[in-house]
Amino acid sequence: MLCCAMSEPPPDNRSTQLINLLEKSQAFAEKILSENEKSRREYEALEVRCRAAERERDELRERFHPSTTEAPKDNDELREIEAELNNLANLHVATWQLHGSLKLSDAVSVVVEICLNLVGVSSVALYLHDEKARRLLPVKSHGLEEAPTIIDLDSPGPVSEALASGSAIVREDSMPVAVVPLSISGRLIGVLVMEQLLPHKEGLSDLDYEFFDLLGRQAANAILSAYLAATSDIPLSAEGIEKALGTTD
Repeated sequence: MLCCAMSEPPPDNRSTQLINLLEKSQAFAEKILSENEKSRREYEALEVRCRAAERERDELRERFHPSTTEAPKDNDELREIEAELNNLANLHVATWQLHGSLKLSDAVSVVVEICLNLVGVSSVALYLHDEKARRLLPVKSHGLEEAPTIIDLDSPGPVSEALASGSAIVREDSMPVAVVPLSISGRLIGVLVMEQLLPHKEGLSDLDYEFFDLLGRQAANAILSAYLAATSDIPLSAEGIEKALGTTD
C-alpha cells in the first residue's frame, strides 16, 4: 500500500516579504520598548533626585529660627539647593512633556518649547532625518530671520561635525551656539540647531548640558514613537513626516 506524503507548497514571494516585514517590525518594536524602559528609569531617577533635594532644602529651613540671624554660609547653601531643586523640577517637567503625546506635531513642538523656555535660546530649528534621501528636513523653528532649508548629511558645517561626533557640540562664541543630534539605538532621528541665546543669558550652564543630553536621547525616543504611531515601521521620509505632522490631506 502506497502512502503519499502531503507537503505544504513553498511560500510565494509575497508571503516571504510579509514574514520578513513582521519580523523586522517585531525587532524594532522590542528596541523601542527597551528605549522606553530606559526613559522610565531616567524619569524615576530624576524623581529621586528631586525628593532628595526637597528634603535637604527642608532640613536647612528648619535650622533657621525667626529670632536668629541666618548665617550667610547657610543662606547661600539654601539658595543653591533651591536653585538646584528648581532646575531638577524643570528637567522633570520636560521629561514628562516629551512623552505626554503620541502626536508628532505635539512632540516636535515640545522639543522646541524646551529649548526656548528651559535652555533660553531665542532662535532654534528642529530637523528630522529623511533616511531615504540622507537629508535633514526642517519641521519646526522659532525666531529665525530666514526659514530653515533642507540640509544634506554630507554638507560640511557644524551639523555634520555634531553628527560625526555623535554628541552635542557647543560654540557659544558663534552661530549656531549648539547643535544636538537626536538619536536612538544608533539611529539618527533628527537634529536640533540652536542659533542664538536670549540677550540676558550670559552663557550655557551645567543644567543646559543636562538638557542637551536629555534631548539627544529622550526627544528622539518621543519623536520616533509618535512617528511610528502615525505611520508604520518604515524608514522616515518627507511624505511620511508631512503625513504624521498633519500638513497633508
